[in-house]
Amino acid sequence: SEVTSVARLVTVRHNSSSVALTSRWAEGEVRRPKEMPAWATVVRVAAPVEQQRRSFRAAGRYEGDLPGVDVEWLTSARSGWSASRLESYRTCPFQFFAHYALRLDELSEERGEADAATRGTVIHAILEDAVQPLVEAGRPLVPETVEVAIARLRANARAIWDRAPEEYAFGRAALWRYQGDEAIAQMEALLRREAQASAGLGLERIEGGEASLKQELPGDPPMLAVGRVDRIDRGPGVIQIVDYKSGGLISRRSVERGERLQLQWYTLAARQQYDAERVVARYAVLRLKPGEEEWSLDTARPDDEAILADAAQVAREVREAVRSGRFGVAPNVPCPSYCAFIHACRVNHYTRWKTWG
Repeated sequence: SEVTSVARLVTVRHNSSSVALTSRWAEGEVRRPKEMPAWATVVRVAAPVEQQRRSFRAAGRYEGDLPGVDVEWLTSARSGWSASRLESYRTCPFQFFAHYALRLDELSEERGEADAATRGTVIHAILEDAVQPLVEAGRPLVPETVEVAIARLRANARAIWDRAPEEYAFGRAALWRYQGDEAIAQMEALLRREAQASAGLGLERIEGGEASLKQELPGDPPMLAVGRVDRIDRGPGVIQIVDYKSGGLISRRSVERGERLQLQWYTLAARQQYDAERVVARYAVLRLKPGEEEWSLDTARPDDEAILADAAQVAREVREAVRSGRFGVAPNVPCPSYCAFIHACRVNHYTRWKTWG
C-alpha cells in the first residue's frame, strides 16, 4: 500500500506539472516534465482539460445551460423583480442563477475596516434620521426647511457614525471616527443641494424615507416591480424619487444605455403606485467632484419617457431569458467581487486573462 501511495503521489505531481506547462504553451513554453515516459499520454488527457478550463465556450449543464428546466417560480407574476435582480442577470446570468435560484450568498469574512457597503448603510441611516423631523411634520426638504434637517444632522450624526464599528463588527474604529467629520460635512452639503434641487417642483411633503415600492407593471404575465427608495417626496401631481449614493456619480449615459436600471425601475413603479402625472427621479451623490453636475429623469420630458420604455423592454427580455433557462457564464471583465459563486466558477476573476478559444 505504501508503494501504491507513492505511485499515486508521483502521478498527481506529474499530472499537475503537465497541466501547468500545457497552460503556458500559448506564451511559448517548450519545457516538458523530466523523466516521464508517459508524457504523450498525459498530454492527450491534460491538454483538452486545460483548454476547456480556459475557454468561455462549451458551458455545460453545471455552468448554467438549462434549456427545458421549469423555472416558473423565478418568473411568475408573483415573483418580485427589483432593479438589482435585473442588473444581476445582465451582469452575469450564472451569477443570477447562483444567487436567486440556488440562493447562495457570499462568505462572511471578518472585516478589518468598513467596506463600501457598510459605509453606505451608515450614511443612509444618518440621512434618513436627518429628515425625520420633516417627515413627522409633513413638510418637504426645500430651501425654507433645510436648516431643520441640518440641525438634526449636527445633533445626531456623530453618535450614529461612532457606534458603527460595534454595530456592524469591523475594526480600525479610531480611523473610522477620524473620517467622521469629513463624511458629516459631505452629508450637510448633500442636504443643501437636495433642498435646491427640490425647489420649484411644488413639493408639499416627504412621503417617506426607505419607502417600499411594490407594483405590477404591464406584461404577459405582468411583472411585479419591487424596491426600496431612500426618499420619496410628494406634491400636487408630482412624485420625486431620490436615491442616495455614497460613492461617485452614476453617469446619465449609463442609464440611457440601459446599463443601470434602478432609477427607471423605481420611476415605472412609483408612477403607478402613486398615480402620479409626473415623476422626477434623481441620484443624490455624497462625493460630487468639481465640474460634476447631478441630473434627473423627468417623465415630463419625451426623451426620458423613451428611456423608461427601453428599461421596461430590457426587463421583459431578462425575464424571457430566465424563463428559457439561459444562465450561462458571461465573459464580463472583471467579475464582480460580490458574486456568491465566484470561487466555484471556472470563468472567474482569477483567470480573466484568458483568451477566447
